[in-house]
Amino acid sequence: IPFVDFEPSLHAWDYIMVGDLSNDTIRPYINTVIVSLTSASLALLLGTAAAYALTRFEYRPRIGAILSFIGCIALAVVAVRLGVPWQVAVVIAIAIFILILQTIGRRFKRSLGNNDIGFWLISQRMLPPVAVVIPIYVLFQQLRLLDTRTSLIIAYVAVNLPIVIWLMRDYFMTIPKELEECASIDGASRYMTFWAIVLPLSLPGLVATFLFVLVFAWNEYLLALFLSGADAQTLPLTIA
Repeated sequence: IPFVDFEPSLHAWDYIMVGDLSNDTIRPYINTVIVSLTSASLALLLGTAAAYALTRFEYRPRIGAILSFIGCIALAVVAVRLGVPWQVAVVIAIAIFILILQTIGRRFKRSLGNNDIGFWLISQRMLPPVAVVIPIYVLFQQLRLLDTRTSLIIAYVAVNLPIVIWLMRDYFMTIPKELEECASIDGASRYMTFWAIVLPLSLPGLVATFLFVLVFAWNEYLLALFLSGADAQTLPLTIA
């Protein structure tokens, strides 16, 4: 029990932050604060917009178009492996995908719904991070972003974005659509309704989701282990 069994003090923090270990902990601490706050803010910004769109609009992407897009990506990857410049491979893949949509794309009948999209997003969290960390490492190596805060921020946003979309989508469903319809009748635009009505009502959900994602970003270890070095090292790596 504090003040009964022992006398609380800040000597440990003083030793770490100011004393002999300060040179080894200050930089990782600053990196962790910057990366976690920035990635959590970006994930919340992008995820909130996507969650609102999935709640208020109906999307019907056709399965054939999705498979064609995946096939074009695979074709671009194979072309790059064969020595084709990646810019040329991307342009060719996009051209083939557009050609497919304009010719046989209209024959695709079966489509997905918003619930399918939401499940696909959250299912990304089921994939073990160790299964994708090597491709992510190679990607940032090609982009020359290894050992930078930018690479960590991008990776953390991509990892935490499905959680934000899933949580905020459920929260937006609890907000009555009649409030937005009343605002529309009064002349408010869709953007004005979103910023002036929906966001203030969803403030508790935004705060909870932000803290949730912030904890994930703060404690992330595996991605930081592969993507950071001496310059962008975070606090979990220093402690480990």
